[in-house]
Amino acid sequence: KLYIILNNLNKLNISVVIATLGGDSLKGTIEQLNNGSNVPSEILVCIPNDFAVNVQKLQFDNLKIISTECKGQVAQRAIGFQNAKFDLVLQLDDDLNIDFKCIENLLNILNSLPFNSAVAPQYLVKGTKNMFHQRPSSLWLLNLYYFLINGTEGYKQGVITKACTPISCTFEDTTL
Repeated sequence: KLYIILNNLNKLNISVVIATLGGDSLKGTIEQLNNGSNVPSEILVCIPNDFAVNVQKLQFDNLKIISTECKGQVAQRAIGFQNAKFDLVLQLDDDLNIDFKCIENLLNILNSLPFNSAVAPQYLVKGTKNMFHQRPSSLWLLNLYYFLINGTEGYKQGVITKACTPISCTFEDTTL
């Protein structure tokens, strides 16, 4: 089981890694994280050196700016993971609208799964309850998709696939 630990500032001991170029939506994403039901202890914004000027005005107590020599989300995130202080790490894009209970819901689902599981939020079309990524209606197409990203293991809830993508658990009544 996962035990949620709060530090002395009543923040959740979780690291959030955001790879970015410092676009206009980043500040709003950070504000939503900090106004949620569970506030992360640290938010690591990983940005290439050439774009660091785009985030120099951001001021949050739990924000750490990491300037990287590289440009590219995968490489920037890898540097963020290496610098994360906590065992729980959430990676996010810089342009998301985050529900007030997103982290709380992710932690509740993670706590119901076996150790070393992974979870992912549902992406909804803004202003609706429609999922951004719809599952194919054809079962053979769905099976082909999971075969392509996870080989003969196919669909397996709560794992990271061979293509390094998460397969989330589906809870129809849970909005993340």
